[in-house]
Amino acid sequence: MKREGLAMELEQRNFRADPLKLKRLRIAASLSAQEFQKVSGLNKDTARKLLRGEPVFLNTLSQAVREAFNIDNPLEVLHPEELADLGVQTEVPSPGHVLEWEIGEYLSGWQQTSNGLQFQLLRLRHRFLEGRLARGKCYELRHMSTEEQSRVEAYLRRHVEVCEQIGGHPNIAVNLTAALVGGLWWVLDRWEDGETLGERLRGGAISEYELRFIM
Repeated sequence: MKREGLAMELEQRNFRADPLKLKRLRIAASLSAQEFQKVSGLNKDTARKLLRGEPVFLNTLSQAVREAFNIDNPLEVLHPEELADLGVQTEVPSPGHVLEWEIGEYLSGWQQTSNGLQFQLLRLRHRFLEGRLARGKCYELRHMSTEEQSRVEAYLRRHVEVCEQIGGHPNIAVNLTAALVGGLWWVLDRWEDGETLGERLRGGAISEYELRFIM
């Protein structure tokens, strides 16, 4: 009876979702805020509150993430402060997980940029959205001082900013998110099958004819 009473109490409580996590999920699912509202089955006001990180009933939150993202456990999207209040450990990430993504394959060993940053390339699978893949670029920052990290911050953010400025272009990456996780800077782009530009250039110069389609 105590367990049933606790479950009922939780269902009647209002909880906040993590708005950043919901935004990442929406981007990965290619859902606008309006499309999320329709898919989740919520009315407009409730959907707006949920996406802004304002409190809603737990069963409302559960319904929304189940319908929109196929997530059965609402703990996956609760705000960190809500998780802390419930006594859920939030500091230690699961091995092989980056945000809502799971590392599927390492595409390269550690490489180095011209300014000395170490990085590697990976393919990741979304943990909740079936068939969603991402190309990850992981930068190693754990050996760098705070001053050194500040020095390269503009470089690390450049890719995301360029993708946003150019917008939808068939030959420009679609950035999903970028985040600092455990001392590693992750840039996640939508996965595209086929030959990369680097692989193509290793086969020789690009002809004027090809450039018409690339540009």
